[in-house]
Formats: sequence, structure tokens, C-alpha cells
Amino acid sequence: MTVEELYTQIDGNYAHAVQIMKKDKMISKYLLKLKNSGLIENLQAAAEDLDPTAMFDSAHAMKGVTANLGLDIGK
Repeated sequence: MTVEELYTQIDGNYAHAVQIMKKDKMISKYLLKLKNSGLIENLQAAAEDLDPTAMFDSAHAMKGVTANLGLDIGK
């Protein structure tokens, strides 16, 4: 599956990701970094701890990364 096919399948904004990252290789690199970044786990832990500051910080970091990758799904 190509990066463009992935974006089509998940209804991502491939054109935006290419505009920011320029190359599929860079998009792939940062998609993998997102997967292994721990951001999702940090958000889950903050939610379990009912820590609003940590929840905000984790969600904000995820929002920035996903927006740059064109993963603003649901807009």
C-alpha cells in the first residue's frame, strides 16, 4: 500500500501532508514516529490519573503532530 492509498483509506488529507512534508518518505517516517512516540499512551495515562494539565499537554502535542501529517480526520 502506498502512502497516498493509506490516506485515501483513512480519509486523511494527503495533499496537506505532501505540502508540509514534501515527500512520501518523510510522511512515512513521521507516521512511524507518531506510532512509536508514546503520545497516545501519555494521554491514556493522564486520563486514568484524572490529570487535566497532562491531558491537555498530551492532546495538544497529538493535535500538532496529526495536523502536520494531514490526519485532521472528521473536519
